Amino acid sequence: MFSSIRRHQSWIWIIVVVLVSISMLWFFTDQPQGGRGDTPNFGSIKGRPNTLKEYQEAFTETRLLYFLNFQKWPDKDTKLAQNFDVEQQAYYRLLRLSQAKESNIQVSDQTVAEMVRRILGPDPKAFDTFVNQQLKEGRITANDFERFLRHDAAIQQLGTLGGLSGRFITPREAEAIYRREHQEIEADVVFFNPSNYLAGVNMSLTNINPWYTNRMSTFRIPERVRVSYVEFSRSNFLAEAGKDIAKDTNYLKRVEDFYFKAINEKGTNTFTDTNGVVLAKAVAIERIKDDNLNQRAATLAYRKANDFASVLADKKPHRAEDLTKEAALQGLKIQVSSAFEQFDGPADLKVSPGFTRAAFALTKEEPVSFQVLGGDAGFYIIAHHETVLSENPPLESIRAKVNEQYRLEKARTLAEQAGTNFHAKVNRALLTKEKSFAFIALEEKLKSTPMLRFSQSTETLPDLEDHVDLRQFKSVAFQLEPGRVSNFVPTRPDGGFVLYVRSPRPPFNEAKLRMELPAFMGSMRHYRQNEIYSKWFSREVELAGPPYYIPPGKRGPGPN
Repeated sequence: MFSSIRRHQSWIWIIVVVLVSISMLWFFTDQPQGGRGDTPNFGSIKGRPNTLKEYQEAFTETRLLYFLNFQKWPDKDTKLAQNFDVEQQAYYRLLRLSQAKESNIQVSDQTVAEMVRRILGPDPKAFDTFVNQQLKEGRITANDFERFLRHDAAIQQLGTLGGLSGRFITPREAEAIYRREHQEIEADVVFFNPSNYLAGVNMSLTNINPWYTNRMSTFRIPERVRVSYVEFSRSNFLAEAGKDIAKDTNYLKRVEDFYFKAINEKGTNTFTDTNGVVLAKAVAIERIKDDNLNQRAATLAYRKANDFASVLADKKPHRAEDLTKEAALQGLKIQVSSAFEQFDGPADLKVSPGFTRAAFALTKEEPVSFQVLGGDAGFYIIAHHETVLSENPPLESIRAKVNEQYRLEKARTLAEQAGTNFHAKVNRALLTKEKSFAFIALEEKLKSTPMLRFSQSTETLPDLEDHVDLRQFKSVAFQLEPGRVSNFVPTRPDGGFVLYVRSPRPPFNEAKLRMELPAFMGSMRHYRQNEIYSKWFSREVELAGPPYYIPPGKRGPGPN
């Protein structure tokens, strides 16, 4: 298959762009699987149950889709992945693929080859590099990649079929939408930041104490847990990893080959220090060797932790004390974490969010987690040790926190009052045409922004970035008639603003309209097509039921 990929030169479609990077790290990710000894359930489509193989393939392809879009694997990208449920997206992928198969959508080898070229470029060597470095890092094979591309092309064709009725839009309609989205307005705004009103807060205990009494529940310490754990630190396996490397007589040559290959493909600035200064060859070589040593040590630590978990899993029934007993038998140290809350990890350990989730998933029936959990130092196997009940802490033990929150809340109130009073004064002045918005702001010793000029299509306004969400700001601005002022508008997390829209509106840029309308019209047709397909697919998801459809506020069941 992939020999033909290297022969084709044209391209057809792809939704992602890959930035090939060089990495020596190996990450350990959990593969979806049924519970040990249980019958796995992976949902069904039109009465036919999904198989474990189908679900695993969809799960793998979903992880790969995330990587191609964000250049990071979802299990290693907590900032972005927190809003991306790989498991649920895998179910959606299963449903789409089923619909594509039902629609008899066929994808040719040439289409797949053209997609590869679109992602990786025409150089045949780029494919091998991508497979051996980027895909290997995420434990993805070349066959997984081919299957992913074939399936994605089928899903895209399904979207085209499902949204065909959205392709038609008239030039007049497109022009009207363009004018609405690109008509600019000019505005002035004053922000009311609570930090400017902190000094005016009365910090008397006669005010603070009753305030705290009415809000005790917000300061209540939630239920916490403590876990017993065995740590498999990478540092404990460095010596063994070093011995393995020492047995490799060609190791130094392969390190140098890796160095030269990296700088030939990515440039001389591939290896830099924390300040971006290019490392000398000798220093870069040492870094590669250190990375590889740590990688091998991590591999050994993970294997040891996994073996330990397998021994525990074979003991029936599962008991928390088994962790301590087995650790003693193997000469391993058992430790107990500090108490931690459900959404915070233990303060004495630097661990992944999966550690905390696993700890709070432990029950009396299943008090031991057989999942290998990662952290900065290495890997962990945990068991439930203690549940610490929720409690109200003594006021004096949290006096500083209470005082600070009281001060912030009252400062927010003062900021809102100042904003409301300013709006009233400006509104009266505008109605009587006595004074301008800017003059009253100056009179009140308030700082207004320089005149802002923007449209509905504006994507950034640097003067606002530290104060307000641009979507909220534009929503308020375009609901105002020119020459009018808004009420005080609260913003998250603090403060708010009062906005004035100048009159009249600036003239419309007709030359820009004529130049951009053809491309805009094409994007509108594409948008409508996607919108129609999305509505259709949403109905299909609801009809499929769990685990595809998740009711609001709930999470659909995943594999057992």
